[in-house]
Amino acid sequence: MNTFGVEEEFFLLDGETGLPAVPRGELLGLGTHRLEGEIQKEWLACQIEFATGVCQSPQDGLDQLRTFRRKLASAAQAEGLMAVGLGAVPAISTETATVTDTERYQRIAQHMPGIAAEHYLSGQHIHVGIENREDGIVAMNALRPWLPLLLAISANSPYWRAADTGFASWRTIQYRRWSVQGIPPAFKDSRDYDRRLGRVLASDVVLDSGHVGWAMRLSENQPTVEIRVADSQMRAADSVLLALLVRGLVDQAVKYPSRNREFDPEFLDIAFWQAAKHGLDGPLLNPWTSSTTSTEAFLQTLLTHIEPALRDSGDYEYVRQELEETVRRGNGARRQRQAFAQGSLSELLQLARHELEL
Repeated sequence: MNTFGVEEEFFLLDGETGLPAVPRGELLGLGTHRLEGEIQKEWLACQIEFATGVCQSPQDGLDQLRTFRRKLASAAQAEGLMAVGLGAVPAISTETATVTDTERYQRIAQHMPGIAAEHYLSGQHIHVGIENREDGIVAMNALRPWLPLLLAISANSPYWRAADTGFASWRTIQYRRWSVQGIPPAFKDSRDYDRRLGRVLASDVVLDSGHVGWAMRLSENQPTVEIRVADSQMRAADSVLLALLVRGLVDQAVKYPSRNREFDPEFLDIAFWQAAKHGLDGPLLNPWTSSTTSTEAFLQTLLTHIEPALRDSGDYEYVRQELEETVRRGNGARRQRQAFAQGSLSELLQLARHELEL
């Protein structure tokens, strides 16, 4: 059983207007000595990121995420702010976004000012431990056709400028404006990965490896595969479910290898776009059949595929029950839309504030 870790980004909003707000104090220091994990500044000054420590079990992940989220909610409230886990801010100011004052972020903002000006987007990154980089490439190649479904499950950004975009994950659509993004190509091995990444970095369209927006990559600093497809999640329980699904897919690929099928990259790109469009509330493209399928059928296909790995880790029943609950309750995008229909933007934000600690 491989370990996992979760990186989550959160927005800080004005408690009265619901617009992005920069805290007056320094929230990075909120009880750090009592947290297992790391708090970091993010792209915008109205954002904050938390990275868990190494997790073995679902309870490890839940305990670490909920502990931080409670502390964040309390610290934000003390400044008249609210903290939320949303993939995009539902309402933004007409003013240019305030980019965090670090040399790297300022350099990126100068490189693409039109995108940086309204990049009110937050995501979740999932790390799964690997024995070596070759196992990482095996896992990445195997995960490519599953990334659209993971996106559909995690979609949590339907609103932009106080209106429904018609997409479950507007964050994903916004990210398509970056120079290098989407589902990465299949790689022969780690040398092929390094060679192709090196050629990308040698161009003048990316400033560093962190600027490469592929939906998954080998981590440069840790022995992990990093999956970057998900929107930030309102509930910690949803974050942990996604982490366990990714771990199951990685473990399945490495421990129970099968012959990889070649998928046309343009078809995977279409499936990725469709997942951003519908989330769990519409048909999804099945890369293996090249046809649309229902959400329930595709989720069952995923669960059946990774069942051996989930049995090995002891996660099967937990994942099965949480997936059933996700189908019943809906992902973040559906819950946002239900709240908006009940009370417009204010009801949506109250939902996000409430679910932060769940």
